[in-house]
Amino acid sequence: MAKKKANPHYRNSWEWLSQEYPEAISRVLEGKYAESPAHVEIHPHHSTTILCNNNCHSCTGSYYKGIKNTGIEVNRLIETIDSFKGKVNEVMYSGCCIEPLLYPDITETIKHIKDADIKFTLYSNFYYGNRPGLIDQLTAPNSEEDCIRISLDAGTNESYNHVHSPYDKNSFYKIKDNIKELLNAKKKKDLTTHVSVTYLMTNENSSKEELESTIQWAYMNEGINNLRFSTYQKPINREMPKSSIIDNKILRDRNNFLEDLKKEYKRNDFDLQIRYEPMLTGERPKTFDKCSAQGVFGVISYDGGVRTCTAMGAPKTPEEFQFGNINTEDFWDIWKNRKELRKIPLEKCADCTRAEYNLNSKIHEILSRPKPL
Repeated sequence: MAKKKANPHYRNSWEWLSQEYPEAISRVLEGKYAESPAHVEIHPHHSTTILCNNNCHSCTGSYYKGIKNTGIEVNRLIETIDSFKGKVNEVMYSGCCIEPLLYPDITETIKHIKDADIKFTLYSNFYYGNRPGLIDQLTAPNSEEDCIRISLDAGTNESYNHVHSPYDKNSFYKIKDNIKELLNAKKKKDLTTHVSVTYLMTNENSSKEELESTIQWAYMNEGINNLRFSTYQKPINREMPKSSIIDNKILRDRNNFLEDLKKEYKRNDFDLQIRYEPMLTGERPKTFDKCSAQGVFGVISYDGGVRTCTAMGAPKTPEEFQFGNINTEDFWDIWKNRKELRKIPLEKCADCTRAEYNLNSKIHEILSRPKPL
């Protein structure tokens, strides 16, 4: 049987949704929810663990470390995932304020995603990539269209400690070892699972030597499909920390440098991406008058709450941005009980993520077009 074509994972949210889920877009344009979310993003956290092993300066959740006695019950998460079979095509494990691989039964929950024949995307710092059985599940036979995105943001251990403030000051080495094991399993099983590494540039981690050494490492480790350089964006509900800012003059110089390296490090199965966008140090002005993303994306936050969006998935989110909680309610009851797009007071919203902002802006643009006579 021919291999499935792996997802490119480069499209923006509008391109992805309009191509893969046109019915969902049509319903949202009519002011309704999609019958099933185009994908469900889950922030798996358990009450017995810390939120994250890092304490990144510009993380939305870096000041929530003291939160305890809340999380998603394991049996409820697994039951919810099982209920997605035949209804939800994609599940993402991410973290608005958490590290997904800290979840105590993470391997078992991923197995249930695979058993339900659902595409899987993981966003992680991959420090816990060596948990027993995890790489076997990430490289299971039906993982061809899956994506594993690992945030590295450094080319040296010193830079990693500066950017991420990890509890383990040798995290950089452990993560690279874990990535190596992942790539070995991917190669051994001849999979097309997409492995992406991200690098957010600051003044401290963007010397030309460090950038080039990172590119060389990624290029030489066959199986890394994508290395993406970009800048930090303002963390949700917080000021932009100075340590995460890169000077515009340095950024222009480094982007030109990366463009030259892109020509040198070129291979069909490896892409060096440079995201050209201004650093967002303040709240992005909204170009839309209502939130449409809530009608397409399902978001289950760190405490089991079904939230309007990723941006409002962090602790201390106002109650009006939560629809229910899977610890005590059925996900599909929560989804169906929303009769229309909730009138979210945008002035109370935190900054949208890139995906939500892009989708909301595009839908607003379409709805604002003059209607034909």
